[in-house]
Amino acid sequence: METLLLWVPVVLCLSCSSQRTTTRGDGARPASAAGPAAGAPHAQAMVPQPCVATVTSPDSVALPGPDAVPAMLVHPGDVVCLARDERGAWSPVARAEPTARFLEVKMVVSGRDIMLAIHNSSEFRIDYRAAMLLHGHWRSTNVYPVLPRLSAFEMWGDPIEALALYGIFAKR
Repeated sequence: METLLLWVPVVLCLSCSSQRTTTRGDGARPASAAGPAAGAPHAQAMVPQPCVATVTSPDSVALPGPDAVPAMLVHPGDVVCLARDERGAWSPVARAEPTARFLEVKMVVSGRDIMLAIHNSSEFRIDYRAAMLLHGHWRSTNVYPVLPRLSAFEMWGDPIEALALYGIFAKR
């Protein structure tokens, strides 16, 4: 159990592209590398990073069925930045600065596993819906909301061709 507790924060930190760790420049080892008794309580600090999109105009699709709504497509390897406009709608942008309200949506592939990482820089809880394209057919999938100023991670062990995100809204 101790190994799992030490491993999870490392995975979450490495998976979050909107945050980067910085270390001391004096060559000293961070406290986490030297063990808990080593001292330096603040050897690492999180520095907010901008969202830089690899896709600035994501494809869209009308999902089949009773929810026939337009959805934004995210493909493996894509990074999409969504900025919130004055009406509250989320629109794709090429870059969002760390001080802006944005969602960074990233689809990461590792072997057959697919991970969707969403970073929410806003002060709102973000709810959304998703469907996955699997073997040429759309299937809805459950996703969790993204809490304010945090990241959420969804993982599937299926060879997903694309994810369709829709119904994105901010909730206080």
